[in-house]
Amino acid sequence: MAKQGEPSEIQDDVWPIRQRVLAEAARFRAKLPQLLPRYADQWVVFRDDEVISAHATEEETYVAGLKRFGPDGGHVVVVVREPENVVLSAAVAFGF
Repeated sequence: MAKQGEPSEIQDDVWPIRQRVLAEAARFRAKLPQLLPRYADQWVVFRDDEVISAHATEEETYVAGLKRFGPDGGHVVVVVREPENVVLSAAVAFGF
């Protein structure tokens, strides 16, 4: 039996939050094309498939999310912008 605060107990506590954040991030990515016209280059708190609030900086957004949902709120703090394409090739990976 694990003592309070041991890794297995912490993992049990964190797992549902992690799953919620990952699901919320996927919903954000799916909704990004709709969000771009209104929120381009703004930081947003995103939860339950909607923008909760928009801000100019990451810090403002992080604080707003904490105030509204707490540290285990399952919300996403993210900037709304087109995803950047990353070109990967063997030449780049191996320094050729």
